Amino acid sequence: MAGLRLMVNHGTNIAALCRIGQQYSLRPEADCDDMSVGVKQVRYLSDIQDYVDAQHGGAGKGWFRIVKSPAEARQVINDGKMAVVPGVEFAQIFNCGVTFTPGGGEMRKCNEAQIDAEIQRLWDLGVRHIYPYHDIDSSLGGTGIFSANVINYLNFLDTGSFWKTRECRAFPANEPHIREPGAAQTTAVPGTGNDPISTAIFAAISGTVPVYPPGVRCNARDFTDLGLYAMRKIMARRMVMDVDHSTHRTKDKMIELARELTPPYPLVSTHDAHGGLTSDQAAEILNDGGLLFPYKGHGGDHTNFLEKVKFWRNKNTTAGTTRAKDFILAVGYGADGNGFGGHPGPRGGNATPVKYPFTLFRGPDWGARYQRLPAMQVNLLTVPQSGKFWHIDEVGMAHYGMVADFVEEVRLEGGAEALDALYNSAEAYVQTWERAYNR
Repeated sequence: MAGLRLMVNHGTNIAALCRIGQQYSLRPEADCDDMSVGVKQVRYLSDIQDYVDAQHGGAGKGWFRIVKSPAEARQVINDGKMAVVPGVEFAQIFNCGVTFTPGGGEMRKCNEAQIDAEIQRLWDLGVRHIYPYHDIDSSLGGTGIFSANVINYLNFLDTGSFWKTRECRAFPANEPHIREPGAAQTTAVPGTGNDPISTAIFAAISGTVPVYPPGVRCNARDFTDLGLYAMRKIMARRMVMDVDHSTHRTKDKMIELARELTPPYPLVSTHDAHGGLTSDQAAEILNDGGLLFPYKGHGGDHTNFLEKVKFWRNKNTTAGTTRAKDFILAVGYGADGNGFGGHPGPRGGNATPVKYPFTLFRGPDWGARYQRLPAMQVNLLTVPQSGKFWHIDEVGMAHYGMVADFVEEVRLEGGAEALDALYNSAEAYVQTWERAYNR
């Protein structure tokens, strides 16, 4: 409880972007295959565990512990160590890429047997958290659109086609959402024409770019029959299934599939539901025992997201229930480290300033549950040799050494309730995982 107790670490890759890197780094031998790179990253977690163990006296003695079940996670956390859940988040999951042909057809690169084999491979590696969709269209379906241009161009490089779009389905626009579905699409190239992505695009299409209708558009490609098969297989293996990066309509289907089971299968959105997640969907996920986390926010964003979660927990679902209130109130931190997104910036000039040094676990807003923990004084992070310092009010959460500063922001913005929601997040994840795993 005194610090980070559970981390979900995803192997990730975008093959098309990697291939551009191959060319411009003069490293044609570099591995760009999504599954290959992702699996290597998952395996690297074991190397990290071994290294940490070596610093603490040998095998099993370190604080970095890979876990493969919620029971293992609880044991590790109760031992005062950090539980690490391996996951995967890349577009061509199961090597299920797709190539679109000029006549409107598609060449799928996987089948049901391959999906079965790859799920088994990931399970044997210890992967327990999985995204069926991510950034690029695949044989499983379309990706949720949230970006106006660059990722669309990567989609072309990977699949041979730009996104086909349509109007997004209606949703309760007057209610809070995590992310509005879709995005307005540009017809411009990503940069000036001299950047690597633009150069690759011009070479592939002779400068011809798609023309989209005005306004926000969603991906016309949703889930396929293979996508439905894969999602059911993921649930059958009792993995944590993440809805982020799927289309708005695919999220509808995921919720429907979850409700084919008794009790419903819990779904999660762990970093801002790219592709769109609206209040109707959020309430359904929470009602079924899932969880929703924001994306790289500062303390004010965390508190605002907590207010949304409270709204969704009280909202009636299609089943006419508000069962969500039976589950723990929690808001974790969707770091999405090493992604395209930057770290959160400062809260702004009207925010209550963070004053250094400050103390965690004592003082205003730190309730009785924290009093068994030792008080922790946090000083302004400074490099003695140069005098360089990082004040979170000036630079935001500029790096992961400022997590404690972020916690103080949460306290200042949301008080005891926001702190409790943050410190409930590891328990909430484990409980959700238990509802998936212990079936």
